Amino acid sequence: MTTADWTLRAACAGDPQPDIWFLEGGSGGTALAICRRHCPVAAQCLNAALEEEAGVPAAHRFGIRGGLLPDDRYRLQTGRRPRRTAAA
Repeated sequence: MTTADWTLRAACAGDPQPDIWFLEGGSGGTALAICRRHCPVAAQCLNAALEEEAGVPAAHRFGIRGGLLPDDRYRLQTGRRPRRTAAA
Protein backbone atom coordinates (compact mmCIF):
# COMPACT_ATOMS: atom_id res chain seq x y z
CA MET A 1 0.00 0.00 0.00
CA THR A 2 1.35 3.41 -0.87
CA THR A 3 1.47 6.34 1.49
CA ALA A 4 -1.34 8.00 -0.43
CA ASP A 5 -3.53 4.92 0.08
CA TRP A 6 -3.24 4.75 3.85
CA THR A 7 -3.53 8.50 4.35
CA LEU A 8 -6.94 8.42 2.71
CA ARG A 9 -8.13 6.07 5.47
CA ALA A 10 -6.80 8.24 8.29
CA ALA A 11 -9.26 9.66 10.81
CA CYS A 12 -7.92 13.14 10.01
CA ALA A 13 -8.32 12.83 6.23
CA GLY A 14 -10.53 15.62 4.98
CA ASP A 15 -10.98 17.03 8.47
CA PRO A 16 -12.94 20.29 8.24
CA GLN A 17 -10.88 21.63 11.19
CA PRO A 18 -7.28 20.76 10.25
CA ASP A 19 -5.92 23.30 12.75
CA ILE A 20 -6.75 20.98 15.71
CA TRP A 21 -3.81 18.80 14.62
CA PHE A 22 -1.36 21.71 14.98
CA LEU A 23 -2.21 23.37 18.28
CA GLU A 24 0.74 25.37 19.58
CA GLY A 25 1.26 25.24 23.30
CA GLY A 26 -1.83 23.10 23.83
CA SER A 27 -2.23 19.45 24.54
CA GLY A 28 -4.24 18.75 21.41
CA GLY A 29 -6.66 16.67 23.47
CA THR A 30 -9.42 16.40 20.87
CA ALA A 31 -7.04 15.50 18.06
CA LEU A 32 -5.16 13.01 20.24
CA ALA A 33 -8.41 11.30 21.19
CA ILE A 34 -9.51 11.03 17.56
CA CYS A 35 -6.13 9.71 16.51
CA ARG A 36 -5.68 7.21 19.33
CA ARG A 37 -9.22 5.86 19.48
CA HIS A 38 -10.58 6.12 15.98
CA CYS A 39 -7.78 6.03 13.44
CA PRO A 40 -7.29 2.72 11.62
CA VAL A 41 -3.87 3.79 10.32
CA ALA A 42 -2.32 5.43 13.40
CA ALA A 43 0.62 2.99 13.41
CA GLN A 44 1.40 3.71 9.75
CA CYS A 45 1.14 7.43 10.42
CA LEU A 46 3.54 7.21 13.37
CA ASN A 47 6.03 5.16 11.35
CA ALA A 48 5.91 7.70 8.51
CA ALA A 49 6.40 10.58 10.95
CA LEU A 50 9.38 8.90 12.58
CA GLU A 51 10.97 8.22 9.19
CA GLU A 52 10.38 11.79 7.99
CA GLU A 53 11.60 13.34 11.24
CA ALA A 54 14.77 11.27 11.66
CA GLY A 55 17.50 13.74 12.59
CA VAL A 56 15.08 16.67 12.84
CA PRO A 57 15.51 18.72 16.04
CA ALA A 58 12.57 18.71 18.43
CA ALA A 59 11.93 22.41 17.80
CA HIS A 60 11.28 21.69 14.13
CA ARG A 61 8.65 18.99 14.58
CA PHE A 62 5.00 19.96 14.38
CA GLY A 63 1.54 18.52 14.75
CA ILE A 64 0.01 15.40 16.13
CA ARG A 65 1.00 12.37 14.12
CA GLY A 66 0.42 8.73 14.93
CA GLY A 67 -1.21 9.65 18.22
CA LEU A 68 1.84 11.48 19.55
CA LEU A 69 2.80 15.10 20.10
CA PRO A 70 6.08 16.34 18.58
CA ASP A 71 8.03 16.07 21.87
CA ASP A 72 6.75 12.53 22.39
CA ARG A 73 7.96 11.49 18.93
CA TYR A 74 11.34 13.07 19.66
CA ARG A 75 11.64 11.15 22.95
CA LEU A 76 10.62 7.93 21.23
CA GLN A 77 13.36 8.34 18.62
CA THR A 78 16.15 9.66 20.80
CA GLY A 79 15.36 8.40 24.28
CA ARG A 80 15.85 11.90 25.65
CA ARG A 81 13.81 14.95 26.46
CA PRO A 82 13.95 17.80 23.96
CA ARG A 83 16.13 20.73 24.95
CA ARG A 84 14.31 24.02 25.11
CA THR A 85 15.95 27.38 24.93
CA ALA A 86 14.78 30.22 27.12
CA ALA A 87 12.50 32.71 25.42
CA ALA A 88 14.22 36.00 24.68
